[in-house]
Amino acid sequence: MEHEELVLRQNSPMKLTTKVTGYSLLFFLGIFFIVLWGFWKSYFSNPFQVKGLVHVHGVGMTLWCMMLISQALLIRFKRLKLHRAIGMASYLVVPVNVFLLLMVVRVRLPTFSSYFEDGTLTPGGHYFLGASFTDAALFALLFILAMKHRKNPAIHARYMILTPLPVISAATDRIIYEYMPGLASFWMNDVGAISLELLTFAVVDLGLLAMAIYDWRARRQVNVFAKALCLFLAFQIAAYVWAYIPLTRKFGIWFLGI
Repeated sequence: MEHEELVLRQNSPMKLTTKVTGYSLLFFLGIFFIVLWGFWKSYFSNPFQVKGLVHVHGVGMTLWCMMLISQALLIRFKRLKLHRAIGMASYLVVPVNVFLLLMVVRVRLPTFSSYFEDGTLTPGGHYFLGASFTDAALFALLFILAMKHRKNPAIHARYMILTPLPVISAATDRIIYEYMPGLASFWMNDVGAISLELLTFAVVDLGLLAMAIYDWRARRQVNVFAKALCLFLAFQIAAYVWAYIPLTRKFGIWFLGI
């Protein structure tokens, strides 16, 4: 009997259940709350206090958050045609957001004096630039994987759930700095981390590990969350070593000088 149950679990397909759609809706609402909280003072309290690319970037990422929430709602209420129509729009929204994210980094990084010493980009500045590129690339890759599996709703939904996580540290860093200065000081000074973003990385990785274990116990299959954890770790390592590779350092300097 135990052997038969194990075989069933191994062969059971990953399904899109109402529990998954319900949790995804709550997750996207939670992500949007974090974004609102993190950027409330600098953006949402008065969106027109910022100009140009930064404002367009804010609009674009807010639109992406709203699209994720609406897509989860539409699946929940079985409005599949509208869900697919909005999904088609994401083929434009995501590349534009990736481009805007990098352009905002290019414009704003030179204004951060702490990342420069005698006019030269510091290792911390190189890390910030590398993390920006790797975060944007991982965001794009997760979206591509989600759309690649769009005909398998369960896998598609899981990858789509993960898309905000590579860039969520932009909000969590601000929350920790402004509302949890003791934690920020402990992480940066006592622990000696090179970036506050690494704290968000650690939380995200532990969450992915927990979800991977949960899915494995349910189906005895290597699943989306396990594969995503490997991707996140690979891109996080790439962000860390960016500052120590001459080619990426030169690329970063070239990018800022465009």
